[in-house]
Amino acid sequence: MRHRDSQKRYYIEGAVYFITFVCRGRYPWFHDRDLAALFIEDLHICRILKRFRLFACAVNPDHVHLLIRPDGDATYSEILRSLKTNFSRNANRVLVRRCDPAITKFRWQKSFHDHIIRDELDFRNHVEYIMKQPVMHGTGDSTVVMVVP
Repeated sequence: MRHRDSQKRYYIEGAVYFITFVCRGRYPWFHDRDLAALFIEDLHICRILKRFRLFACAVNPDHVHLLIRPDGDATYSEILRSLKTNFSRNANRVLVRRCDPAITKFRWQKSFHDHIIRDELDFRNHVEYIMKQPVMHGTGDSTVVMVVP
């Protein structure tokens, strides 16, 4: 049985997916460079454990874009569930250590948006979109952009 809010997902072997997911309430958690660095570290660990190819990534203050291709047994939904769960746990451990009562608990918005890359032009357009994130959002150096060769 699917959750009433769940989306229909299409899993195509060898496909590349552009995925966007958002911090709950669009709170700009990733203005905090430590949390942004922790996310990148958790992303690399997840990449190894869940076996996927990371082509590009943009960590904006309140949302993340990924361009990935699952190469193992995990679907992109399973990859995102693992990444979001582990990062939330790790981020909240960091926030608790800071002992700042004004800081609430880190949470992601439910679900995520996905797009199956159709062809080479679509792929290049999404890489370019990721690379333009700091300018598009006016976030300068608070957006972490990675394009992996």
